Amino acid sequence: MRLTGPWRVFAVVAASVLVVAGALLVAAPVRRAVLLLARHGQRVTDVLPPAAAHSQPASSPVPSATTSPTTSASAASSSGAPSSVPVTEIRSRSTLVGLGDSVPAGSACGCVPFVARLGQQLATDRGQPVTAINDATGGEDSSELLTALTQPTRIARDVSTANIVTITIAANDVAYSSYASGSCGGDDGTACYRPEVQALSANVSAILRRIQALRGGRPTTVLVTGYWNVWQDGRVARSMGAEFVQVSHLVTTLVNQGLQQAATSHGALFVDLAKPFTAAGPDDTGLLAADGDHPNAAGHQLIADVLTQAVLAGT
Repeated sequence: MRLTGPWRVFAVVAASVLVVAGALLVAAPVRRAVLLLARHGQRVTDVLPPAAAHSQPASSPVPSATTSPTTSASAASSSGAPSSVPVTEIRSRSTLVGLGDSVPAGSACGCVPFVARLGQQLATDRGQPVTAINDATGGEDSSELLTALTQPTRIARDVSTANIVTITIAANDVAYSSYASGSCGGDDGTACYRPEVQALSANVSAILRRIQALRGGRPTTVLVTGYWNVWQDGRVARSMGAEFVQVSHLVTTLVNQGLQQAATSHGALFVDLAKPFTAAGPDDTGLLAADGDHPNAAGHQLIADVLTQAVLAGT
């Protein structure tokens, strides 16, 4: 039967609606799956570079139009020092693995963690695919990460495949309860943290040697991040009193010094996060989740931006 007049117009419109709806139904699960993978730290995101150059403000979400999820696994071996990966290797194909505590895991944020964001930005800026694997674990300390890398674990196998590795670890090595007990000692009340910082620095050194062993001497860019604060910061920290603010900054400085020493001694790149977090002023509340302890979406984007610049600067 041939349709004429209003019926023909109706048929054309209906057909168009069905085509658009079908396309949305196909695309929506993929976009949603990628977002859920990134938000919940579900391990692996494969990023295909979009045609457009990367240009992303500090608080914008990670683009997902060309991102698709995949799966992966982990293995073991020992000793050596990480070396910088040539830019040519990053351009050809990269696997990024993020290690560490609740910061890279994305705790308290409900957002895309910086590991996935970094993978997206590297893929876009280099115009080549990146597999981003988030192996961070909330509550992990440096000794636990070292143990995970020295056993035949999934994390060890992931690292063995990665030419870019980020490490954010140490905050759980220096618990506030040690200071709060009043028995820490020293003129500034932080004496008890000095041996803890030495121990975590030694652990990070062992972690870096282990990564090199797992990589079998292949070029690897390893980035060790510092902390803006190992405890609460911003408005939440101020609500806990001036003494807490002062001590938290002292302990954070000790931790960052220990991390930097370990990184530079083993050919890794130390990436300072304290300065970027206070670049717009001393109050970094706008970069923190409600708990004052973890970054929010803007904080994760800032970390991704800083790490992207560090990788692209010639590592």
